[in-house]
Amino acid sequence: KQSLQQQTKIHRTFTLAEKDEGKGNLAPSKEKKEVLIDMSGPENLFNKYSQKIEGEGKKFEAHQFRGLGDFFDTTKFSIPENQNKAFDRVKGNSDYFLANYVVVFGVMLLVPLILVGQMPMMGLLMADMAGSFVLLQQKGPIKLGETELHVIHAIIAINSMTILFSMWLVGPYFFTFLGLAIAVCLAHSIFRERAVQGKLLSFVESALSGN
Repeated sequence: KQSLQQQTKIHRTFTLAEKDEGKGNLAPSKEKKEVLIDMSGPENLFNKYSQKIEGEGKKFEAHQFRGLGDFFDTTKFSIPENQNKAFDRVKGNSDYFLANYVVVFGVMLLVPLILVGQMPMMGLLMADMAGSFVLLQQKGPIKLGETELHVIHAIIAINSMTILFSMWLVGPYFFTFLGLAIAVCLAHSIFRERAVQGKLLSFVESALSGN
């Protein structure tokens, strides 16, 4: 039964030395054997999910912020013909307009701060969201001295701090506008017809992943 923990496999190939019966010396053998060493542990499980997050981060970095003309193009909205069509739109648009939806969530979560009148904190969080938007424009990992930080890691950290702080500051207002942000993005993804560029992007990603 396969363990749930990731098994890191190290392959070592070596050549055996065999005795040359004719000359009495050692000659390298053509036979090669492979030694398989399995190492399991909690650190391997952590590395597995860390690599997965980095992979998703690189995928996330490939998505660009779509222009408002494309995002709010009224000629591209229609009621889906059936349930399968709606699911296809949600999946495709969530991928194509990912950066836009992140901005929508950020803006909607700032509204409660306006309602409660916390202007100093509001300015701090606006700067926080501006930093997230700048990170979205990065085309590679962020270098901090000798350390490289993936953009997705930085965005997750910033958004997590923003969410926790907002929950403490605005209380029930936060959940109201969080639900509203989810409803807005979900409605947009259902009624927005898939863009040609989005279909091409999905096709290329599927081809590269072998699906």
